[in-house]
Amino acid sequence: MLSAKEIVDNALLNRQIKEENEEFAKDLDKLIFFATNGCGDYYCYNTETDDNVIYIWEHEEFRLKPIAESMTELITRYYHDEI
Repeated sequence: MLSAKEIVDNALLNRQIKEENEEFAKDLDKLIFFATNGCGDYYCYNTETDDNVIYIWEHEEFRLKPIAESMTELITRYYHDEI
């Protein structure tokens, strides 16, 4: 899990990256990263949706992938080694 400061810092960095490279980072400013898997990928919410779906942002492919319908499901799946 990221600290509140890390969440804010990531949000600011995502906006800066988008300004510098629109095509590469076209959707980064819409994401709120709140945790990392330690391999460079981030768990996040997409601010453009009204649901509680948790996504993983895969840094190598620059893509979002839905992985859980809620924080509860994410934690459950994580501790059962399903993620």
